[in-house]
Amino acid sequence: MVLSLLLYFSKKGRLMSYFLYVGFLLDGYGILIDPLLGGTKNGDLALVYTVLISILMVLKDRYHLPFNATTCWFGIFLAFLMCSAVFSYFHYDIPLFYIIQGGRLYLLILSLPILINISTVNAKKLIRIFAIMTIVIGIVDLIQIIFQIPILPTYDLMFDSSTGLYRFFNYPKFTEFFLLICIICPRYYGKYTKYVMVMLVVCLLGTLGRSLMLITLISVVLTLYFLGKTTKIVRYILIISFFTLPFLSIVIDRFSGDSNTMGDIQSVVSGNIEMVDYTSEKEGTFTYRISWVLERWIYLVNRPFGEQFFGLGLISDSSELSKKMYDFVVNIIFYESNMVQQLRSPDIAYGTMLAYLGFGGSVIYLIFYWKMMIAFFRKRTENPYFLVITVLMITGLALSLFGDSLSNPSAFALHYILLGLLFKNINIQDESIIYNRNH
Repeated sequence: MVLSLLLYFSKKGRLMSYFLYVGFLLDGYGILIDPLLGGTKNGDLALVYTVLISILMVLKDRYHLPFNATTCWFGIFLAFLMCSAVFSYFHYDIPLFYIIQGGRLYLLILSLPILINISTVNAKKLIRIFAIMTIVIGIVDLIQIIFQIPILPTYDLMFDSSTGLYRFFNYPKFTEFFLLICIICPRYYGKYTKYVMVMLVVCLLGTLGRSLMLITLISVVLTLYFLGKTTKIVRYILIISFFTLPFLSIVIDRFSGDSNTMGDIQSVVSGNIEMVDYTSEKEGTFTYRISWVLERWIYLVNRPFGEQFFGLGLISDSSELSKKMYDFVVNIIFYESNMVQQLRSPDIAYGTMLAYLGFGGSVIYLIFYWKMMIAFFRKRTENPYFLVITVLMITGLALSLFGDSLSNPSAFALHYILLGLLFKNINIQDESIIYNRNH
């Protein structure tokens, strides 16, 4: 932490400072995860860095934000958070320390001004570091998938009974991003691009996540569609299918095994949802996810307008106060915290938003997300990075039914860096080293 702050004051060291900061925002890139930090959390380090560097930028007149729809809704959301903190303090009688602790998740949206103000040179260097890091971690992940030996740090090693394999979720943080970049820029990694693509696909298959597999496939189709290469959609699907043939039986077992995903979906569509305790379950089902959100939704609907608008209060699930305030039935023991959480769900982003932001804050936050996505969409033809981010943000809306990335502003660290390039009108296509105009 101290090192990252000291490096910021050196022009030569600032790149490494930003690299460490993004690591704090992204849970140590999945390598230095919280359990390895001896009681310290990456989120706490990120918040301290964010506050101190933000103050420094203001004092040195470097805290610049262009006025546009994205930054406008960013400001509106910050105003909402301030009002929500006041509401939590006076209405829920939550102590200030608990408010900061509970609101940390969304306070990290303040990383946006820091990351969009990174110089163009450092932003490009950071992306190249991420590209190399993705290969290195990907190779290690590939080894652990093939030999079924956990190597990379993980919160919980899950075993899938239908395939008889371990599920490795600790794949490289930017896997989907660079997989799509390889499709757009066939010479991105030079002559090794095709091999990198295969490796990244295997890394995703190693999670045995049905939703991740399907949405990644949709992302590939959307990318080709936006490129105007609809005739190549079948070709790329066939190529990906060919290289995944060795894993075909595993994929089939995963989709047709003992999981009852289709039954869950049918139950949700038919309205056959029960509010039951899931703490004995190892893995949350789709029915569980919808039930988790629905129980909090029903609770808020029957509460005063203030609670409906601001949510259940800015309070951490790790505090005893949250357990005294709420006792929801639909819950599961989460692998990261190893405890029942009343307000935050890593299984469905919309549930976390509803609990912490209420109806009002969720709408504001989603509008901010939408405006950022539209900003990238409008520039998608000028920059391959912008096109990939557009696709990932579109599919992210669906993927957030099965994960919490959408509800976590710090998960968009790469988005903010690229947003800075967008605001500066940087055209990456001019760099022939990473982009082949003939493709």
